[in-house]
Amino acid sequence: SIINYYYYNNILELKDEFDIAIISTTADQRHKVIELILKICKVNYWVLEKVLSQSNSDLELIRSFLGNKKNTWVNTGRRVNDFYKNIKNESFFIRKNSPYTIEIKGHNWGLACNGLHFIDLISWLINSNLKTIDSSGLSNWVNSKRKGFKEVYGELNLLYDDDSNFKLISDKGIPSNISIKIENHLGVCFINES
Repeated sequence: SIINYYYYNNILELKDEFDIAIISTTADQRHKVIELILKICKVNYWVLEKVLSQSNSDLELIRSFLGNKKNTWVNTGRRVNDFYKNIKNESFFIRKNSPYTIEIKGHNWGLACNGLHFIDLISWLINSNLKTIDSSGLSNWVNSKRKGFKEVYGELNLLYDDDSNFKLISDKGIPSNISIKIENHLGVCFINES
């Protein structure tokens, strides 16, 4: 198939119909960009970067613009990675006989920004939906590398429908590779993404 691509200096130069739009702006601008694109052209498929929005009201705007159609995806790419597809097919996940205890831990890895990738990954790996989030262990909000945005240190505790417990821990310090540990009665799975 032929892929045509063009570069524009201004979003208002867009016209016609597009097969796909990938919106990777910062979250505070995303709803405005989607609205503007919809006013000037038609898009068949959407890929939106996470974090989707900075507020519930902005999230509702995005939902009202795009509806509940099956043509919109949020970029949480770990679940389509061959590495994780292979892990999901291991008996450890297929023969699940008890809830999992999961811990993802490291220094300065961007919990507020990148935690969503892992929350989605774990939900997919263990075939269970997120039930509750306990943010009481988050302790220190700081300015992130993007001006006007925040990052956080501490511990985020999640519970899934199957009673699996998941801890995301990001401590202050020199950025390091994260460690991923998933265990249940069948054994322990350690993942080193690097």
